[in-house]
Amino acid sequence: MSDKYKMLKLLGEGSYGKCYLVEAQSDKVRCVIKQIDISQMTPSEKDDTIRESLILRNLNHPNIIKFRDAYTTKKKKLCIVMDYADGGDMQSKIKERNGRIFSEDQVLDWFVQICLAMKHVHDRKILHRDLKSQNIFLTKTGRIKLGDFGIAKILRTTMDNAQTMVGTPYYLSPEIVENRPYNFKSDVWALGVLVYEIACLKPPFDASSLHSLALKIVRGQFQPMPKQFSQPLRNLVSKMLKTDPALRPTVHEILKEPIIRDRIKNFLSSSQRNNEFSHTIMHNFRIVDETEKAREDLSIMSNPEEEKKQEEIKKEMLKSVRQLKNEFKNMKDLDKEEQEEKIMLCEMNEIVLSCEDDVTEVSVHNSIVEVPPDRDDEIDDSHENDISSNPEGKIKLMKEYLTKILGKKKLSEAKKIINALVPTEDDLDFDMLSPHLEHILDQNQQGEYVPIIYSLIELERSIS
Repeated sequence: MSDKYKMLKLLGEGSYGKCYLVEAQSDKVRCVIKQIDISQMTPSEKDDTIRESLILRNLNHPNIIKFRDAYTTKKKKLCIVMDYADGGDMQSKIKERNGRIFSEDQVLDWFVQICLAMKHVHDRKILHRDLKSQNIFLTKTGRIKLGDFGIAKILRTTMDNAQTMVGTPYYLSPEIVENRPYNFKSDVWALGVLVYEIACLKPPFDASSLHSLALKIVRGQFQPMPKQFSQPLRNLVSKMLKTDPALRPTVHEILKEPIIRDRIKNFLSSSQRNNEFSHTIMHNFRIVDETEKAREDLSIMSNPEEEKKQEEIKKEMLKSVRQLKNEFKNMKDLDKEEQEEKIMLCEMNEIVLSCEDDVTEVSVHNSIVEVPPDRDDEIDDSHENDISSNPEGKIKLMKEYLTKILGKKKLSEAKKIINALVPTEDDLDFDMLSPHLEHILDQNQQGEYVPIIYSLIELERSIS
């Protein structure tokens, strides 16, 4: 245990190692240290474990457990320091109910926050792979915190498929049970299992043996949700639990569902929404596996001219990121660790933007500095040099993106309507806006671009 932290008690242990509740000596804040024994790992496994812990600390979202620090001890234990959620986990919350079902409002409030966290994760090309009620934490104020990324997988391109079978059996997707390649849609399956479990106080798939459980999962056999829950919620769960991954929605599509979309503003502030939308634009985010390409419902993807424009935008962004990476490489006033971290962040952006087969593969691994034994310094996760970190830069980026997609005239008219009808974020009502925008944007375009346009308006208001 580093002398920076005072150990309070053991929280739990498993095959990975142990979890401790600790107190930071600097500010007396309670944290959790997950201690992983890396002494028996191969050099490759050790590097992968350290690399993932360092990359995952850059997740910064109100619904994700914050990584505070990472270091190794002289006894070859990797210690990952995270914020402590003082309200327990979702599994305990479910058990406490003793059969008394949560209200639909409560279920949806929790589920929206989980989805927002998963959007943040998937946007950064990270596959969680172990979503379950034990890994959903709460604060005493009721805020959801997604945690335990110990076995998260960072994908190098949109087409990568993970192969390792992991996770609690109740949450395993059919493709994992059948030992087939899987991708982000396996996380969506687990989301479906999770919301069903929260609503019904039990998982949708259960059996007395692993064989029987596997059969139920592969066949997609589960009892319908009680009729006290609304049809839109029951339909959404059914879509997430489709045995064919191609038929499941993405997290982005889930967030567009009216019962989900209308609650987002309750959990993300205006500035947080701006950051999330800016990140999505920055990375030109698309999760499209081979089975989904033909059914992508975004109108711009079915228009060759717009698709060409999208590719041009992506190439411009890729050029900017590579230029920024070279600048960091040539900076002599940065210490080595800070320089390596900034290069790593650029390479993460490069990976997301480099979707073509002929693009040279970028090695994230080579840019990671091994965590030194018993390190005492704090990890700095500030990113002042991010090309989209200032409001003016975000506004410019968003305007360029929307203008190239919608055209200057459509964007101007849509902005004027939204600005007039939505004076504050409390007045943001997509159903109310829709009739006023339908002559400019179709339903798919409204779902995709209205949130971004509103974020642009909010940014412009904040600096005016």
